[in-house]
Amino acid sequence: MKRDSFIFYRSFYEAIVCIPVDEQVKVYHAIANYALNRNEVELDGLAKSIFILIKPQLDANHKRFETGVKYGHLGAQHGVKGGRPLKQNPQETLKKPSKNPQRTLKKPSNVNVNDNVNVNVNVNEDNTLSDKSDGTAGKVEKTNLKAQATEVLTWLNHITGKNYRLVDSNLGLVIGRLKSGATVAQCRAVIAIKNREWKDDPKMRSFLRPETLFGKTKFESYIAEVGNVEQKASN
Repeated sequence: MKRDSFIFYRSFYEAIVCIPVDEQVKVYHAIANYALNRNEVELDGLAKSIFILIKPQLDANHKRFETGVKYGHLGAQHGVKGGRPLKQNPQETLKKPSKNPQRTLKKPSNVNVNDNVNVNVNVNEDNTLSDKSDGTAGKVEKTNLKAQATEVLTWLNHITGKNYRLVDSNLGLVIGRLKSGATVAQCRAVIAIKNREWKDDPKMRSFLRPETLFGKTKFESYIAEVGNVEQKASN
């Protein structure tokens, strides 16, 4: 079933905004076409990398949409018509009525009398999907972290003019700092500050690389520098 709308998360925008404008247009078109029509557009380069990271979230959201249609929208229609649809097996033998029709039947203790269907799908505060039925929560969270790390490395390449590949060895360094509590904004601020300090120094410029900027020990000291700069700017 085709959709009339879909959810677009901030993490999508933050991952896309750092790539060239012509590539951004391709990714936006691919997201809309896939989310609304389930048609996958052929991409390459940066556009393909970003879309691959976003696609699992689109799939998870589409699953929620289908679940809602199945248990929500269709259930509401049956309610308007007077209850559930008849069972598909017309040959099923109907139970005989009780011999004592005046006797009050006890309600089974294990029956939920609430007509609403409890669909075991939740959205967390950080816009990650949690589907307890098939364990996709961890996969979606990992995808979001990878998308954020991709944004940070794309920003590093953009601001320094370098071309570090979006591979696990580089992304893992950034993901480690994000898991430790750093934000994408802080990672970008560290890049901006160290680039300003080192870009004109041939020796130090070589240290504008993921393993130097996002190594655990060094990164903490760089974050402190970000705080000092922000404090001076506010005074």
